[in-house]
Amino acid sequence: VQVGPVRSARTYFLDWLGEYDALYAHVGGANSPGPANALGQIIKYKVKDLNQFSIGFPTFWRDYQRLGRSVATEHTMYSTTQKLWEIGAKRGWAVEDGDGQEWSKAFIPWKFKDNEEKSDKETDKVAADKIDVAFWQGRSDYSVEWIYDGTCGCYKRNNGGAAHLDLNNNQQLTAHNIIVQFQKESNANDGYPGNVHLLYGTIGSGKAYFFQNGEMFEGKWIKKSRTSKTKFVNKKGDEVAFARGTIWIQTVPEGAKVDY
Repeated sequence: VQVGPVRSARTYFLDWLGEYDALYAHVGGANSPGPANALGQIIKYKVKDLNQFSIGFPTFWRDYQRLGRSVATEHTMYSTTQKLWEIGAKRGWAVEDGDGQEWSKAFIPWKFKDNEEKSDKETDKVAADKIDVAFWQGRSDYSVEWIYDGTCGCYKRNNGGAAHLDLNNNQQLTAHNIIVQFQKESNANDGYPGNVHLLYGTIGSGKAYFFQNGEMFEGKWIKKSRTSKTKFVNKKGDEVAFARGTIWIQTVPEGAKVDY
């Protein structure tokens, strides 16, 4: 599967992928001394690193016209999952450990339920056939809208006022479960021009909205450490059971506007 555009590394992505000891494909990244130094943290955390700078063509390539129009250079790097897995395998990062055991042996999945089953255990659920997520006020190009489709039991994604399409097949992106998790946003203050390197409070806990089967209920996310798996619970503290299918997790700054 072709994937892209592949962008630069950021520190909060390292916290999220740390849950899975995942391979991380990126093109360079933030490296100013300070809390946003993603490239330094990749070395420190011993991340399974697939930096385009050290791999190059043909695993990675640029396509300036894939969208049918010119775009900025940072939006033009692509790869495929097959090519990335091949590089990972050459570097000794396979799906099995040194004893031949697959990684999934020790993996504890989230809870799931049948897709047609409503969130009956959630007493504070409300109808949510349409979701509007404003990441930053006044920046409508970042705004996301989800529309529930009962025929598939999933939400269809719009971004910036238009259907968000998979360029491989021209199909609109969908998700059976949507999690909007609120995390503190701050500037890194690392001396980078414009102070544009951002930090998010990825460790700890915070408010979360859960959407599935055309319904919404509140709860929270809990992540005890960089490498611990995020846990999602309802207001009573019970682990959330997800509808079977895709899960889309969106982090937004605390105070972001989410309508449903």
